[in-house]
Amino acid sequence: MSWNETEHKFADAWAVHGKRNGNPWMCGWSKSEESANAEKKRLQTVEADAEFWVMQMTEDELETFEAAGLSPFDN
Repeated sequence: MSWNETEHKFADAWAVHGKRNGNPWMCGWSKSEESANAEKKRLQTVEADAEFWVMQMTEDELETFEAAGLSPFDN
């Protein structure tokens, strides 16, 4: 691995993101890609003027949310 490459360790967590008028926001979390995509589809039907996508979270991202007191899941 070269100096400019980062190795990501992915968590069993997916984030649903949205964007409207250039303004992004976090819409929710899921423990499975299937349920995250279902939530994305639901959001697309109620918020037709926004763009939505699903991304798998890294372990570092998940730890950052938890350290900030914003744990997406009950432990």
